[in-house]
Amino acid sequence: MFIRLIMIIYRIGYFICFLYCINLGIIILGAKTMHNRDVLVDFRDMGYFYVIPGVVVIGFGFALLYLTLRKTPKYYRPENLILKCKECRRSFNYEDTDNEKCPKCNGELVEIETYYANRQLYKRTKVPKNKKHKKDKIQTDKTNQNKKIDINSVKLSK
Repeated sequence: MFIRLIMIIYRIGYFICFLYCINLGIIILGAKTMHNRDVLVDFRDMGYFYVIPGVVVIGFGFALLYLTLRKTPKYYRPENLILKCKECRRSFNYEDTDNEKCPKCNGELVEIETYYANRQLYKRTKVPKNKKHKKDKIQTDKTNQNKKIDINSVKLSK
């Protein structure tokens, strides 16, 4: 969703630049002059070479129009986007979700890159699996077993 917003802002900017370039190109071709901030650039003494900057500026404007109207690049398409649920931690394709809600728990979904970049921020609500418990060992009195045997104290039988 954030990527789509950025793409819309870029396209609006490209379109505004396109309009400015077309306006500037028409002014150069029609009046043979151009105002650049406080400087007046006069193309009248160039003969027919004033056509070159006019056509270049208009061509640049159409290149910006192409950037405005082109299809979204493949890596920005939401169909290829993988989302991860914050609550149940399952991954889904964008196509499998509706309104970026988890189909299983109806939790909030985030892009997988964002999830792994900020995973310490998300609570872990998944119930851990039951661990197998080891049988309790019977504690024995190990002090009697670990006593050192003194050779002199041993009685020898004959």
